Amino acid sequence: MVIQPPSSTEERKEAERALRAGLAAEPRRADLWIELGKLLSASDQKSDQRTAESCWQRARLLDPTIQIDAFQLDGFSDKTTTDKFAEPTAAPLNHPVLGQADVSLLDGFFAESSATDRSSLDSLFQLPFACRPIVITGGEFCGTEELFRLLAGHSRITALDVSDKTPEEIHSALRSAGAGQRVLIHAPAWEHRLDSLAKWPGATVVWLDRDLSERVAEMTDQQLVLECFGPWGTMRPWSVHPDGGPLAFERCLHKFEEAGNAIPSTVQKAWDCLQNTKPFRRSLQQARWLAPEYCRMLARFWQTSASETSIRVKADELVESYESVTHRVLAFANVPIGNIHKPTITHQHKSKLVNTARKTASSLWH
Repeated sequence: MVIQPPSSTEERKEAERALRAGLAAEPRRADLWIELGKLLSASDQKSDQRTAESCWQRARLLDPTIQIDAFQLDGFSDKTTTDKFAEPTAAPLNHPVLGQADVSLLDGFFAESSATDRSSLDSLFQLPFACRPIVITGGEFCGTEELFRLLAGHSRITALDVSDKTPEEIHSALRSAGAGQRVLIHAPAWEHRLDSLAKWPGATVVWLDRDLSERVAEMTDQQLVLECFGPWGTMRPWSVHPDGGPLAFERCLHKFEEAGNAIPSTVQKAWDCLQNTKPFRRSLQQARWLAPEYCRMLARFWQTSASETSIRVKADELVESYESVTHRVLAFANVPIGNIHKPTITHQHKSKLVNTARKTASSLWH
């Protein structure tokens, strides 16, 4: 159905919820992002106008043929206004799901800003699976990928990276696992879902942790190109790049509020300041603020949501003795232990955890 222009605040909210419900079902539809951007750009709230800008940026990433000429010419001025946006063109909006979903479950969708349906994941975490999933999480820059690669070649383990998977694809993979197989899930972005993972029937959670100073150093050292978020070629640290730290921090912040916790005024003020700053103007000082705040949020999740089905692994332990760590994880998850050919895992500049294994994952286990 086509979303009609709202004539009242309540109708605008209903239309916004309907569009978010559609995006939860099909997050890669550029036309839905455009419609949501057009709706929010008409608001008087600066936060809605910034969100509208993000919607159209995402639409351009999904469909480069979309023309937003005025935005391209004047999208990065210091003052945010609604009249600077041109009407982007896209396919007509005709989506059967809109208006039919339980929107109360989707209020946090935009804050999480992920390619997965939040309500479907919550439903998934309530289902028992014969493969008894092993979930590796803990957030960004903590060594989840290294441990995932070490365990992925085990003959009794089926590896599954969910970074680009929909809930339906995850469900299908879990259902189709062979007899006696365990499914190993690499999901660093599920760090804010530790409480739900702890209640997942039959699942085991492996939480990766890392020294705060080393982790913060890498978050601020790694530079990403801004692409459509600023002048071409401009780079900003991961911790302030729109597709990096702010995205991770926002989903954690939403979960923190959802649990009934109050955000400290100093944190809220600094976060609002960062959001009000155009991506290409964000400073190194802001990068150094957000990175440790994100890490502290992760530490709080572990302290409040760890359970008897979750095990904590230090990144330093993985570097110093990968074999004992993998054996401990497998024993905790009740997976038979095999033999390991030692890969090369080193510290780079004494702060970055990297995996330069010269053998394929399948050769690590016999």
